[in-house]
Amino acid sequence: QQQQQQQQQRDAEMEDLKQKMESLETEARRLREQLTEKEQQVEDQASALATSSQAEAALKEQHLALQKELAEVKAKLQKAIMVVGKLKTKQAALQTVCRQLKSKLQDQRGKSSS
Repeated sequence: QQQQQQQQQRDAEMEDLKQKMESLETEARRLREQLTEKEQQVEDQASALATSSQAEAALKEQHLALQKELAEVKAKLQKAIMVVGKLKTKQAALQTVCRQLKSKLQDQRGKSSS
């Protein structure tokens, strides 16, 4: 009788342990799936971050190229402004010479007609 009770108790404990083990295995499977999902999320985020970093690097490169181009355009503009200044000076000098020549020409006509 006592042995039978002890056997039943052991069987019950074994059944209880078996259920707990199955429950733990189910929980372990669920946690493994969660871990796999989280790993995938982290991988996706890392990939997105790398893409974002590459895009940022490309934008910085473009920005530097544009700054260089802008500096070149500014230098060309400064040269053009200097050239225009010189041309204006020459133009003023030529206008002065032209006025002097016209004046001389009119003086000569005036002298020759009298």
